[in-house]
Amino acid sequence: MFGLPLAALALAYTPWILMLAGGFYLGLRLVRAFERRSAARAEISALEERMLRLEETAASMDDRLEGLTEGQEFTSRLLRDKQ
Repeated sequence: MFGLPLAALALAYTPWILMLAGGFYLGLRLVRAFERRSAARAEISALEERMLRLEETAASMDDRLEGLTEGQEFTSRLLRDKQ
């Protein structure tokens, strides 16, 4: 090719090949970073929904426990008044 020795051609094309391979690698890393970021957002929203359900469950259990406490106090008062 153009009368150049093979070693000279290899030296001329090697940096270009390395730059293209490096650009491809960095582009792939960038795409994967964006994919991880979107997956993390979906994961966070799922965890937020789960946390809301847990808070609702805890509030419901608190209401039930309050009702049981009032019932026990009423029963204790009745037994104490009976004596």
